[in-house]
Amino acid sequence: MRFRDKLIRFMYGRNGFDKLGRFLFIVYFILVICQWIVALFVPPIVSFITSCLIILLVFYIFFRAFSRNLVKRQAENYRYIQFSSKIKTFFSLQKSKFRDRKTHVYKKCPRCKAVLRLKKIKGKHRAVCPRCGNSFDVKV
Repeated sequence: MRFRDKLIRFMYGRNGFDKLGRFLFIVYFILVICQWIVALFVPPIVSFITSCLIILLVFYIFFRAFSRNLVKRQAENYRYIQFSSKIKTFFSLQKSKFRDRKTHVYKKCPRCKAVLRLKKIKGKHRAVCPRCGNSFDVKV
């Protein structure tokens, strides 16, 4: 229990492992496994360069974890979360489009760019955006 208390005291006021840190740790493991596999087929200089990059990544991971500059580390983490949420939203939309391809069509509002899910009824229709209230013509 004494070691645990010392560790807690040491980590007080430090960043620790946030979502970006965990992502970088996963990238580290993937790179190590890829390097083991690829090292058999590439020249030694390429293997040396990738080893150096992996070591730099490890230093960056620990630098972020033990950093006391919480404002900068939180800003980095926030930017990562924003970027990853955009990617997740894109793939989620593609999944919904594929699932609903026979019954619905997806169109963007010309004013606010919100994606609307409309019933797939042939012809020209008038759609109203629930976000901004703009009405516009849609041809399905």
